[in-house]
Amino acid sequence: MQELKIIHKSAYPRSKDSIERKTIRCYGIMQSFQLMKLFENKLKELYWSEKTLIKVIKKMIGSVRSEKLNDVLSDHLTETEKQVLRIEYIFKIIEKKAVPKKYEVMCSVIKEAVLTIDKREPGNRYDAAINSAIKIIELHEISSYREICEIAKNLRLIIAVEFLEVTLKMEEAVYEKLSVMTFNEVNIETECGIETGAY
Repeated sequence: MQELKIIHKSAYPRSKDSIERKTIRCYGIMQSFQLMKLFENKLKELYWSEKTLIKVIKKMIGSVRSEKLNDVLSDHLTETEKQVLRIEYIFKIIEKKAVPKKYEVMCSVIKEAVLTIDKREPGNRYDAAINSAIKIIELHEISSYREICEIAKNLRLIIAVEFLEVTLKMEEAVYEKLSVMTFNEVNIETECGIETGAY
């Protein structure tokens, strides 16, 4: 009687197409996992930035002479508090704990802003320095939110994208307000040595 040989199915040759499909599928899963980790990491950094900025903006409010600059800072404080809540909601969407992670790049920029506040130079020169400091912070935030929006789009996190884009538009609007104010009210007066209300 002829001996029957049991051959494991893995011994059978597989088609090239089948192997390629499996490789592509595995690569796609691994890439999505890495992208999600990057998204989570960026979200933690932005969470740290926004929570830290709340403290910094509070220090700025009332220290500047320009009423318009003070109003912009006050409005942005309210916006930043809402931005924190939006980030916390996004953490819930991806089922992760909302934990801030120190954002080294933003940390150095914020430190410069705090040094400006502590110097408290008199008059419009101080207002111009505060305006410049917050604008630099806003530029970094705009860049960060644009980046994380692209990551969220790739991950197809539709609700997260909507929330992040709302914040991005706010940051861009604040930067525009500060830019117009600097040109019209702060820098020109400082360069000319003119104090508001002097004439």
